[in-house]
Amino acid sequence: MTIDELFSRDEKRIKKLYDTELLARLLLLNYEFSNNKYHNVNASDILNNLHKVKYSKKDLVQIKNNAIALLKIKYNIGVKNFETLEFEKIGLD
Repeated sequence: MTIDELFSRDEKRIKKLYDTELLARLLLLNYEFSNNKYHNVNASDILNNLHKVKYSKKDLVQIKNNAIALLKIKYNIGVKNFETLEFEKIGLD
């Protein structure tokens, strides 16, 4: 398996994991707030709209900054340049 195939496989696995979590949370939200009483929403509607979210520029900046902070906190990886994907390993001095 090539490095590109390994990357694609792992990328798909990660997206699937988080999409599963996202769907579960959205189903829970529907249960807690309406339980299909107010919006006439079914599970297929929720599944088909998982990524149809319009973020403002401010939201996108916040998501980017939070992701960079999470990489630093959780994985000890710094982002030198977000746009060109330049990273650095941060030592635990």
